[in-house]
Amino acid sequence: SSQSVDPGTSSASEPGSSGAEGNSSSSEAASSSSVADCPAYVTDSRGGTDVTYDILKFTADGVDKCWFKQNLAYNYSTSKCYGGEQKNCDKYGRLYLGNSLTAICPEGSHISTPEDWTHLAKAMGYKSADFSTGTFVYDMGWDLKAEAEWSSCTNCTMKFKDSYGFSALPGGYYIAYMEKYGEMEETGRWWVVDGEDLGYAEVYYDNDDVKY
Repeated sequence: SSQSVDPGTSSASEPGSSGAEGNSSSSEAASSSSVADCPAYVTDSRGGTDVTYDILKFTADGVDKCWFKQNLAYNYSTSKCYGGEQKNCDKYGRLYLGNSLTAICPEGSHISTPEDWTHLAKAMGYKSADFSTGTFVYDMGWDLKAEAEWSSCTNCTMKFKDSYGFSALPGGYYIAYMEKYGEMEETGRWWVVDGEDLGYAEVYYDNDDVKY
């Protein structure tokens, strides 16, 4: 799931992992706001443990939006560590089910929307992007992905640039009804909420697009 943070609040969280139809996978935090100033970081104290997330600011069309740099790590009751191993939560954040999205965001944050992703793409220079139509943005994946951590791509001609510090990680996914984990180190997914509908933005290790 991915979440957005309103700048200036005392606590907020980055987007969690994304997945549809009960799938969940870890993802970078996303936050949006029309407020000009984003905090340098926010701290989530739920569960008795302080977790601090760094905040990134992106500007497009005269509007600033704030995104969490790290993946959401709130230990919600139905969330998962990939493969049931804590070390994967420590590295990639937790995996969240779609029916938990209203409960996992800290105060002042929200799961990302198509509008948030469109704004992010435009802030990165992809001026014609429009995630509201359920589409993909060519090349944006190179700017999102962390330079390391992803599986090697023998067919790739470009190195992941991580141009804006988003540092997207390949946390994989979890399909609840199949009790199946998949594609860690190969894919990253971020929950996207569009009214009553759930979807996800997705990046693969061997592809330069962001798909939604």
